[in-house]
Amino acid sequence: MNREHMTKEHMNQERLGKQDMNDPQINKQQISDQQLPENGPDVPFPPAIHPALAIGAGYFLQRFIPLPQPAHTSFTITGSVFFVVGIVLIGWSLSTLRKFETTALPHQPAKFLVSSGPYRFSRNPIYLAFLLLTLASAVATGNLWTLLTLPVVMVLLSIYAIRPEEIHLQKTFGEDYKDYAHRVRRWL
Repeated sequence: MNREHMTKEHMNQERLGKQDMNDPQINKQQISDQQLPENGPDVPFPPAIHPALAIGAGYFLQRFIPLPQPAHTSFTITGSVFFVVGIVLIGWSLSTLRKFETTALPHQPAKFLVSSGPYRFSRNPIYLAFLLLTLASAVATGNLWTLLTLPVVMVLLSIYAIRPEEIHLQKTFGEDYKDYAHRVRRWL
């Protein structure tokens, strides 16, 4: 078929390789540019700021209000494993979003409801990876303050990133998003 005469669906099939666009694991609903909401989710600042501030706060608190710092090779190795898993999860998530030509930027409107790749297991794999990276920092360095910030990071991500994104996706994709949210958990 001549590329100029390909429909959007055929181009998507070609881009996704041998994946069948009728596969229920791949949600092919796309919003046309005319239907695309003018604004994306109301995310007040980049979500990566939460884990970065938590790690910084952990180091600051350890410096001025020190807690015992367990140090053992197994902590370093375990922290390194969490770090690698977090980085791989971010890479896999971004790669999956790129296949569908939709954005990873939380303040931009989504063009596709992506439910394949890591999005089959978690609705928020990038934010899950942020938690893994925070955990990696805490474990590898034995910083208990950073470990104590994990629930705070989880709550902040839920309130300031995930909830606005869920509202946007619900408005944009309607019942398809409801079905997806019912099938796939928010975190894991």
